Amino acid sequence: MTSLLYTVLIIPACLVVSIYGQGSDHSQGPYSGQGKHSGQGKQSEEAPEQGQCVRCCPQDNPPGPQIIALPQQMTSEKGDKGERGFPGRTGKMGPKGHKGVAGPPGPKGIAGPPGPQEKIQASAFSVARSKPMEGTKYYQVVMYDKVLVNTGDHFNLFTGKFYCVIPGIYYFSATVHTYNSRTTYLHLMKNNEPQVILFAQEGDRSIMQSQTVMLQLIVGDQVWMRMDYGDHLAIFGGEEDAYITFSGHLVFPTYNM
Repeated sequence: MTSLLYTVLIIPACLVVSIYGQGSDHSQGPYSGQGKHSGQGKQSEEAPEQGQCVRCCPQDNPPGPQIIALPQQMTSEKGDKGERGFPGRTGKMGPKGHKGVAGPPGPKGIAGPPGPQEKIQASAFSVARSKPMEGTKYYQVVMYDKVLVNTGDHFNLFTGKFYCVIPGIYYFSATVHTYNSRTTYLHLMKNNEPQVILFAQEGDRSIMQSQTVMLQLIVGDQVWMRMDYGDHLAIFGGEEDAYITFSGHLVFPTYNM
């Protein structure tokens, strides 16, 4: 490393000294007019002293670029920071990365306020008849004169029929007391179609008869009891006891079925 610095710094410095020395008076120096080289490039017989730099290039050729020795260490002040340049163009979108691993489940949220209370869908009735009823030559609607239950007023005493307001599955039941020596013959009706029969043959003694059924109804359907025609038909009733009854209730609605 020391020899390299010597070659780069010391030798050029010697050349500079030699170049500047040619401009001064060399008549008393170690060289005469052609002391270094003659016009034909002949070397002077008188050699330079040891350690003295000399110009060894022919005087006929123009000197090369002057080499100026530089100090070994150079320092300078840092300039001011320049202004930020304009952003470059947006590059193309890279390929889609792989799906990451699912994180752990978050904490349980706070319970919300209670919702509005669901309106209960209810429909039920139970009616009774206190008077006996005899058959005629026409079909008859069995009428009732006592209301035990009538939720929503879905049963109409003036027509003797139940009117469906809530679509769903309904349960119905009917009971009668037979008349001595008379036939009992009734139908539970849905609209104008018989669904089930309530029947008892004539006999020497009267008995209680009953019938039950479940029906699927839609809004507007009518359910009622019908006595068949004929003067041999009759059912027994009394003021003190309810021998003739008709009941029904909604089992469950079918809005979403």
